[in-house]
Amino acid sequence: MKDNWDDQQFATDWDETSAVKNPNRLALLELLTAIVSDNYVEGKYILDLGCGSGLVEQQILEKLPNAKFVGVDASDIMLAKSKERISEDQLITIKHNLEQIDTLSIPPAEYQIAFTSFALHEISSESKRKVFKFIYDNLSPNGFYILVDRFKIDAQNLNIGYSSQWKHTLHPEWKGNLSFADYTSKMSVKDDSPDTLEDQLAWLRQLGFKADCLQLQLDRALIFAIK
Repeated sequence: MKDNWDDQQFATDWDETSAVKNPNRLALLELLTAIVSDNYVEGKYILDLGCGSGLVEQQILEKLPNAKFVGVDASDIMLAKSKERISEDQLITIKHNLEQIDTLSIPPAEYQIAFTSFALHEISSESKRKVFKFIYDNLSPNGFYILVDRFKIDAQNLNIGYSSQWKHTLHPEWKGNLSFADYTSKMSVKDDSPDTLEDQLAWLRQLGFKADCLQLQLDRALIFAIK
């Protein structure tokens, strides 16, 4: 089952609940925002591939009110929500499917920063690699990329370790009444394509990025990569 971003009710529910009430997701995005706000050079652009409803842009703009973004997303509904949040002079939106990144054209600009936030687990491994190359090719020298996402984990062979992590360290508001087995079962029916943390770090480094994982909790992590 694939998340239906073209369904008005699904997109609205996600925007009002899942996106803003998952403490583990919010912690990763707080680190993303901190890195961006500490290093952004005014006048340059930030590229967001899979920008959704503009929630991350809104969070960054609270720290950097003059930041400028180019946001790409395949969902008309999510792009409409992003336009409600962010003015057109600060967020240029483009409708495009990341599975067809080869045909994406973005405005000429100096892109100092790029990020993807919980978007790439929905596309194939080959498409992820193409997205990484697109980002590398469009970033200015010394520009950086932040990848926040859900990654593939070896829940079967490492079950006892992950189960203890789930039980003792993850935020109860996120877990609810689910066990780790419940969670893995729930994720298994999603029509997604998460890849391992190790594979994605390797793909980034093969392109020429210096990259490492700065924060990891269960199957969610933040990778920082600099060109």
